[in-house]
Amino acid sequence: MPDSMFASSIPYVMLVAGLILYFLPSLIAVLRDHPQTLPIFILDLLAAWTGIGWIVAVVWACTSFPAANRACLPPASDN
Repeated sequence: MPDSMFASSIPYVMLVAGLILYFLPSLIAVLRDHPQTLPIFILDLLAAWTGIGWIVAVVWACTSFPAANRACLPPASDN
């Protein structure tokens, strides 16, 4: 009985591992707090199945971004 329980869980483990691998560029972008996280996710969602789209998304998620280009609020005035 334990062998059949283990064998039936293998497809689910493979599905979860596949989804994690498929969305790896999006996870990298989120963990790095990338300013282009949403476009990376959209590219990942729509084009990662091609292989080339996945590689482009990984490279894009791993690119460095200067802190000066990030949006920030101006300092609060004392008035």
